[in-house]
Amino acid sequence: MRSNCLPDPQSAGGSNLARQPLLTRIGQKMTVVPADETELMDRYGIIKVPAYRYHYRDWRYSTLNDALAQAKRDEAARSK
Repeated sequence: MRSNCLPDPQSAGGSNLARQPLLTRIGQKMTVVPADETELMDRYGIIKVPAYRYHYRDWRYSTLNDALAQAKRDEAARSK
């Protein structure tokens, strides 16, 4: 096992010792091994939903209200 991997949480009971880790550490970020994503989601009751992003100029916003607020600030600054 590589030193930057965390063991499978089930391996502590000895039932899953031969499995590769489900999570890897890349820098300081924990990353799910793509092949194990569905298994982890099922185990913990997690669902995946689309996440819309609003693009205004070079910026990305998670809500339309935030994007509109910036666009209105820019519009006000241009009209002065």
